[in-house]
Amino acid sequence: MRAFKKIFRNTFYLSVSQVVNKLLYLVLMMVMARKLGVDGLGNYAFVFAFISIVFPFTELGLTNLTVRTIARHKAQSATLIGNVIAIRLIAFAVVAVLATIYITTVGNLKAALLLSLLIMLCMSLLIIFNSVFRAFEKMEYQAMVEIAQSVVTVALGVVFLAKGGGLLSLMVAFVLGNMAALAVAIRITCQKYRPQLMINFVMWKSLLKDGFYFWMAFLFALVVYNADMLMLFYLKGSEVTGLYKAAYTIVKNVEILPPLFVMALYPQFSRFWVSNRKGLVNAYRKAFGLMLLAAVAIVAGVILLAKPLIFLVFGDMFKQSVLLLQMLSLTILFFLLNTLNGHYLFAVNRQREHTIFAAIGVALNVMLNLALIPTYGAYGAVISTTFAFFVTFVARQVYILRINSHISRLE
Repeated sequence: MRAFKKIFRNTFYLSVSQVVNKLLYLVLMMVMARKLGVDGLGNYAFVFAFISIVFPFTELGLTNLTVRTIARHKAQSATLIGNVIAIRLIAFAVVAVLATIYITTVGNLKAALLLSLLIMLCMSLLIIFNSVFRAFEKMEYQAMVEIAQSVVTVALGVVFLAKGGGLLSLMVAFVLGNMAALAVAIRITCQKYRPQLMINFVMWKSLLKDGFYFWMAFLFALVVYNADMLMLFYLKGSEVTGLYKAAYTIVKNVEILPPLFVMALYPQFSRFWVSNRKGLVNAYRKAFGLMLLAAVAIVAGVILLAKPLIFLVFGDMFKQSVLLLQMLSLTILFFLLNTLNGHYLFAVNRQREHTIFAAIGVALNVMLNLALIPTYGAYGAVISTTFAFFVTFVARQVYILRINSHISRLE
């Protein structure tokens, strides 16, 4: 009962944070759609797809590894946090240099992409602090950080756009919002957990080795979620990408709450693996049922309300996005179930297998995008992404059923 209350409390805090954040960002998106237009929204989508592709190279698999390690061994937290910060800063420096070389070859988006590096620096540190809050199951701290980020970003973004600013002004708003959130996160972490910024090469070796498959899984997941956007931009241009981005934005905003439940469960799953495996299996089965019900309800709602959602948020100039949204809604089902299954595999030390399944999804998605986008445009991207999500879901589910069956026989 105590564990259930903790999960419920943490899910509540994260839910409040995400609802506030998504509502604020929807307001910003509505202003962006009207001020930047279809072509401008396509450029915005390209810049943030660039962030999503480059950022994982600074992550190194340390986020979920940090949560799992601290959840099991809280006494190691101060030393662990300090070493993870040091590794991430070095990784960012290397990635930033390489990314800058690429950015110098880009035309009119060069300045926006350079500002995106500052956003990624803040993200690299923020994700560490949020993983600490998750490991200690203090999601109220993560909620405070995320709300601070969205309030500053959206307020400044709306003001800048209203005064005639373009994409560059918007990127400045994102930089300042991330800096504000980072200031809040640093203060909370220093007060509550007193991290020791230090260099321990033995620990670095262990962290990088253990985090490798977490990193690969994170990288593959983000490629799956963003490859379609990048390939649409290069193969079909910014207008088609903008139409797809509109549908994609609605999907990402309506599927926010169920994954928060998984985030609250993950520390419990990690502890159960070493202390109560029968309880772990029972908890997973209940969570899967709840996630399935939530996914089906959300998919049905999006299909029925696709037209009013698109017209409300983006306006009638995005009417071609309605059918795209209805088609893309099916990915919500597989995304939510994959989120639960992925965290379950992390908790039971099966990150290698999870990564293999993610690699299969990436390969399928990229190959199908190359085959379908030239002919079918955004509709081809929807088909590719949906099929890749479906295949990875089936693969993970079959493997988890085998794990749970083995645990049940042993118990």
